[in-house]
Parts: sequence; structure tokens; C-alpha cells
Amino acid sequence: MFYSFFKSLIGKDVVVELKNDL
Repeated sequence: MFYSFFKSLIGKDVVVELKNDL
């Protein structure tokens, strides 16, 4: 459960960085 939450946070960070690159 904690891993899923942590993974979702990492996913959000990746999406934000991709948007910044664009």
C-alpha cells in the first residue's frame, strides 16, 4: 500500500518534469 502511494508520487513528479521539458 505504501509502495503504491510512493510510486504514484514518483509518477506525478515524472509527469511534471515532462511537461516542463515541453
